[in-house]
Amino acid sequence: MIRALRHHWFRRRDNRRTSAIHQAPVDPRLTLKRRTIVAAIVVACWAGVIESRLVYLQVIDHADLVARAERQQKQTIRPPAKRGEILDRRGRVLATSMDVDTIYAMPSAIADEAALVAQLCGALADCTVKERGELTERLRRQRHFAYVRRQVSPEEARR
Repeated sequence: MIRALRHHWFRRRDNRRTSAIHQAPVDPRLTLKRRTIVAAIVVACWAGVIESRLVYLQVIDHADLVARAERQQKQTIRPPAKRGEILDRRGRVLATSMDVDTIYAMPSAIADEAALVAQLCGALADCTVKERGELTERLRRQRHFAYVRRQVSPEEARR
């Protein structure tokens, strides 16, 4: 009886081997087609998730995001403190920062340079003829920005 079981077991094992050998070959085109379909489904699901997130952000959560953007863009930023004095090893001041005013003009917005120069020199009260000529020429040459005078006192800047 044991012999019969062994024989039966070996015969079934041999049948499996022979059945695997005698099976019809798998068509590689069919395998490729199945894999392509699976990949397309995965990509479509991924794109659907991204599109749903974009719709949520742009349609549903739009008002909250606009309010956030306005808060960020209209934030007041305080400039850093003024630079301190530079001292030597004995404590004497070598360099210091000073606030000064500068007077400038936008030549593209000026119609009559000579009249403007006359008004400026009247307000500054210390223009020479040479300075008037140089300023008129500078306003005629430059188009966007021209310095009239740098480092003026607060009183001159007010006038």
